[in-house]
Amino acid sequence: MSLHIYTGSSGSGKSHLIYTQIIRQSMEHPTDRFLVIVPEQYSMQTQKELVRLHPRHGILNIDVLSFARLAYRVFAEVGERSQLLEEIGKSFVLQKIALDHKEDMSVLGTNLSKPGNIAEMKSMISELLLYGIRADMLSQNSEKQQGISLLDRKLHDIQVVYNAFESYLANRYMTAEEVPDVLARVAGKSEILRDAILVFDGFTGFTPVQLALVEQLMPICRDMYVTVTMDPIEDAFGKYCKTDLFSMSHDTTSALYAIARKTHVTVEPVVYVSASESSRFATSPSLAFLEQNLFRRHRNVWRSESLDISIFAARNPLAEVQHAAQCIARMVREEGLRYRDFAIITGDLATYDDYVRQVFGEVDIPYFLDVKRSLIHNSFVEYVRAAVEACSEDYSYDSIFRMLKTGMSGIPVADIDRLENHVLALGIRGKRRWREKWVNHSRNENPEYIPELDEIRKQVCALLDPMADAFARRGSTVRDKTVALFEFCQRSGCEVKLAADAERFAEAGRQDLTR
Repeated sequence: MSLHIYTGSSGSGKSHLIYTQIIRQSMEHPTDRFLVIVPEQYSMQTQKELVRLHPRHGILNIDVLSFARLAYRVFAEVGERSQLLEEIGKSFVLQKIALDHKEDMSVLGTNLSKPGNIAEMKSMISELLLYGIRADMLSQNSEKQQGISLLDRKLHDIQVVYNAFESYLANRYMTAEEVPDVLARVAGKSEILRDAILVFDGFTGFTPVQLALVEQLMPICRDMYVTVTMDPIEDAFGKYCKTDLFSMSHDTTSALYAIARKTHVTVEPVVYVSASESSRFATSPSLAFLEQNLFRRHRNVWRSESLDISIFAARNPLAEVQHAAQCIARMVREEGLRYRDFAIITGDLATYDDYVRQVFGEVDIPYFLDVKRSLIHNSFVEYVRAAVEACSEDYSYDSIFRMLKTGMSGIPVADIDRLENHVLALGIRGKRRWREKWVNHSRNENPEYIPELDEIRKQVCALLDPMADAFARRGSTVRDKTVALFEFCQRSGCEVKLAADAERFAEAGRQDLTR
């Protein structure tokens, strides 16, 4: 059992070196297990790189996993049956807690029901779980801050929610933040982990919960390799200041060294990886110089001409995006590059979002914007929300016509407009008026059209009435209401309409809208 730490500058080739060593060992010892642990978003990229580097282009005894995927594999092996509560489930639980404990919270009680506050509380709870902060620690901190009454009250309210959240989850569910903690408790029972060779690559640091897991893994695995980004001149286990550029890296190496001493694991000499032909910036001296000097205290100056770095100052964000589009178009046309070879990085995507859509659309450059789209803007979601509101609000005017104007009901737009004019003219409100036969007309309406409007009314009621009756029925359960909602979607033909929309967007090349 030994700990191997590989350090080096960003792009120096730490991952390449450790991957080649792991591949060589896996070929020499085909019965051994090699587990490469990387952040979730890097797992596929790492698999691709290992397959590329392997002489046989196959990695039968090397597994690339994230912390979560490693946990699920071990849970399946040892029979751990804790059920994972996902993000939407957390929101539902916190919403229930906010309603049940509203009177116990002096500051947050009335605010938690406002839009967005449940999401903020969920983020807060996730952070507390991620860093192993228990509910009782908040009260201890509160006692130290007695002079700040507002902070004291807020901490009390968070503690109320946190306690209720933990009580609800006890012996029922676990959250994604608790997965490493649960894995640490069962790691000793796993044959997958015993005598395996573990590699941790791509992490800037570990949370306290992850370090607790590493403490359990270190004595049961055969070897543990960890890559840490740090200048070669830095002493991995030496003194450092919290304001140093590589303080997080020092925190990681110090924590790993402390765990190794505690678990009586041998710490091998640190491997300092210097830049070589396999380094990321091997073909670009100017970028290598920038990496070595950016944010450093020393002042070295690049004297030569640089073809890899250029700076363009524009009058406004639109001009910036236009220049970027011109550069991409020129390099694709003249240098044989492909659109997938480019990435545009900005710290303020909200400002540049519309400009990218406008400019790239005009010059036919395909693009993907890495932004989250709100489900509220989906016509199907709005259709369902408006229908449920219509059932709970006695067929109110706003909810009925919000539902119809999504286009998911199948009723033509012209008929919806005629229906709306009639409803406004006669002031039709409520379920009873919608279910009665329409025979009256307003002063400006032609009486001959009333039977046609009544037929449109029947179409609306045929869609909505069964669900409204199920919702209003005394003693109806959540299951009954859910089934009624599902059947409402079936009557509306929502699945067929969504598939048609997806096909239309796919033909137009809008993969983001297709999804």
